[in-house]
Amino acid sequence: MDGCLNILATDYPTIKFCRIAADITGLSRHFRVDGVPALLAYKGGQIIGNFVQLATELGNDFFAVDVERFLIEYGMLPEK
Repeated sequence: MDGCLNILATDYPTIKFCRIAADITGLSRHFRVDGVPALLAYKGGQIIGNFVQLATELGNDFFAVDVERFLIEYGMLPEK
């Protein structure tokens, strides 16, 4: 997911992409194994999307274009 967000940040310069490593968050081991990668989307300080265990949706081997398509489908990114 980290590499995907790096690419998307370049492709969408007006959108802020932030990330945090699951191993430093203090999350439970169970969530770190079963819940990540997770993606939370905010607009104006309010959460507008909360996607947990994205590997279920995207598969274990996904690319930036897959994450982009997913975010566009859910209205989190504008279409190009």
